[in-house]
Amino acid sequence: MQFENLHSDLIRAILLELYKTDKSTNATLPFSLSNRKLRLIALPFIYRTCRIDYATSGARLIQLWSTDSAHNLPLQYIRDLVVQHSLSESVEEGGYRPATEAESTIHWETFVSFVRQLSCLYSLTWDNTSPIPITVLEALHQRHPSSHLHIPNWSRRDRSAKFGEDAGEQILARSPCLQTISATYSLESGLGWDYTEAALSQIVALAPNLKSVRCLRQEIGGCCVCVMTDEARQFFDAESAKFTNSLVTPSVKHAVPEILWPNLKVGVLSSWSRFLDFGQTTRLDLDLVGMELLVYVASSPLPLFPHLKALSFRVPWNENVDVANALQRFVAAFNPLQELTVKSYRYHDFLDLEQCLHLHGRTLTSLTLHQEEDRHRYQVRQVLSPEQLQLIASNCVSLRHLGIDVNRNDAKLDDSVYTFLHRFPYLQSLTLYLGLFLEKQETHPVVDEEFTLRIWEAIPSTILDLLIYVGEPDRERERGWPVDWMGMERASKQLVTVQRDSDGGECKVYVQAPKKLRYSTSLDDSDL
Repeated sequence: MQFENLHSDLIRAILLELYKTDKSTNATLPFSLSNRKLRLIALPFIYRTCRIDYATSGARLIQLWSTDSAHNLPLQYIRDLVVQHSLSESVEEGGYRPATEAESTIHWETFVSFVRQLSCLYSLTWDNTSPIPITVLEALHQRHPSSHLHIPNWSRRDRSAKFGEDAGEQILARSPCLQTISATYSLESGLGWDYTEAALSQIVALAPNLKSVRCLRQEIGGCCVCVMTDEARQFFDAESAKFTNSLVTPSVKHAVPEILWPNLKVGVLSSWSRFLDFGQTTRLDLDLVGMELLVYVASSPLPLFPHLKALSFRVPWNENVDVANALQRFVAAFNPLQELTVKSYRYHDFLDLEQCLHLHGRTLTSLTLHQEEDRHRYQVRQVLSPEQLQLIASNCVSLRHLGIDVNRNDAKLDDSVYTFLHRFPYLQSLTLYLGLFLEKQETHPVVDEEFTLRIWEAIPSTILDLLIYVGEPDRERERGWPVDWMGMERASKQLVTVQRDSDGGECKVYVQAPKKLRYSTSLDDSDL
């Protein structure tokens, strides 16, 4: 029987599976070119996901679909809409300034009309450096009230605006469509007040259906660094607190399942407790966790996050002996976890690994223990000892992902690492962190395809994905002028991936060559 003679529902089910695999029109477009029957069935998948750049041809395309009845077919089928704007909305008027709400309304007028005409919009991703206009929010609320709004790069129209000065933020904060939001703010940049963190905290407190929030801090580099005075800091903190303290406590709390908030302050967490049901939070990424927060979470009479499944944090680099005790109580304040990530410059000195694995080892499916390489390169990075590896193997019986440090200049320890991996029958993914500055560069084995395949052959065949970081993958630039070693690290970092086919066939190896080493023309030497 020919494919087009199958029942339409069966063809539609097949095309849906192809679409889920490819997430683009590449798999379904050929069917639309075969005959009329297949074209009618394939059209919903061709226009299902639409990504437009409103600054270029996207605006003209939207206008064509909205006004020309001969080309309005996509309006019936677009479900997932991604909107980008490659150009800034800033207005040149004696220097660049952000567009006002009125100017933004005019700029996006055609898009608002387009959104109102869509028949089955399911999700809108506002991948834009400019804030989403009020008119777009109103179109979603009125025409697509059950749609999902995702904002991966949220920014304020005026980052120095205080509480209550931006009407658009108030509408966004109470939007029933908002599902995920991510923002980046600067601290002590010398460029004026930045209340982005406080404004985002208000959105977390008010958004009724928010599922995930990410708040990232960006350090400002340069030869001069501006730091707030004590008086300015007190004023800034007082104004920031108004974003949540001025809100009325709701009768029913809502949940935010995923929270990524580096250097989360106790004041912010305490203010959230009036609005959020932490019992439904399942993922918490704190990055650097301060002593105050360690004590606050550990001192709670009941687990603050009773159903948390994934925890990621960075141990504070502090010589204070109280860090170890506070960290031990902090880890014990959570019910058994499924995923745990611990990073620091010296986590070995503060983390009681035996106690940690005794509490969480039996339920862990993912464990990452990474000591970031010492920035000053005076100390050899400490890796897990054979005894510690045995401790992990005996406690984490259900582990599916593991991330650990390996030093290239100690082959004997490397052998013990790869041997101990065979004790995990369910391990499917492995991440290795290799250092850069432990010895002179030329004494290290070169991380090329041959080196990678030697590791691949030594690890268990159950592992389907191998990820190797040479150097720190997410080292952030500090404030001030970058030092020489940071430039050297950026030039020497590598990323290596190996994937095994699920049927146990051949593996795919990708090695990203460092910028300063061109040791193989067969490797991809694109910049990091």
